[in-house]
Amino acid sequence: MGTGSLRIVLDNTVLSNFKRINRMSLFSEILRLSPDEYYVTQYVLDEFGFVFDSSSIDIPLIPISERDFQEYKKAVKIIPGWKGLGDGELSCMMCIGLSRADIMATDDVKARNCAEKEGIKLSGTLSLVEECVQIGLINADEAIQIVLQMKSKGFWLSSKLIRHFENRMKGNR
Repeated sequence: MGTGSLRIVLDNTVLSNFKRINRMSLFSEILRLSPDEYYVTQYVLDEFGFVFDSSSIDIPLIPISERDFQEYKKAVKIIPGWKGLGDGELSCMMCIGLSRADIMATDDVKARNCAEKEGIKLSGTLSLVEECVQIGLINADEAIQIVLQMKSKGFWLSSKLIRHFENRMKGNR
């Protein structure tokens, strides 16, 4: 891992947003050029694989033993509001708890709410698209178009979040 880089564990929602608009190549460039380190868990890849072909995903795995994961799932069932979280989200939170990652990247509202209550630092698709601009992969106008395209393919974003993103991007022109 590079000096000063963050370890970011990605949830299925972020991967899916790039895949839905056929921009996994852009996502691959983020992984290659970013000063941060990106990871997934096998549970995230399994969820992604239910909808998409996961063979094209070349992201390092954070290993989690099945036994440890099942114990973790039992333990967190008692936390109010955590019922209904998928294995992908739970495995990402587990990685943070085990200090194997610093930030969880997810767009799942329930997972974000639970993570915030636990003090887990969050990121998501918008942050990754913004990073594309910062590292010179795309310009601000392209970033806005990518986000709008993702929204048209099912990425839920409020009008307020879109406005804030557009305003940040306009500051990058």
